[in-house]
Amino acid sequence: MALDDEFGVRHGDVRVVLTPREHALLAYLLRRRFEVVPRIDILREVFGYSRDPGTNAIDVHLAHLRRKLADLPIALETVRGAGFRARVTGP
Repeated sequence: MALDDEFGVRHGDVRVVLTPREHALLAYLLRRRFEVVPRIDILREVFGYSRDPGTNAIDVHLAHLRRKLADLPIALETVRGAGFRARVTGP
């Protein structure tokens, strides 16, 4: 699986087109893959917020990503009370 510069992710012959924000979120989670990433880290690094404004933007973008990536070997997990984690689940 590989992210490309044109806001997509590719696995074999399958390419999924992402929005720029989805691409940035996925890239950030993959860079920190297997780590539980706190919400505030994502808000700061991906969304540009210096504090938590109480938005559900992360949850909305993750829901869209999960739907788009359903056929790819990646799991985007919510770790209740701690944050989020990306795991590559296959080759």
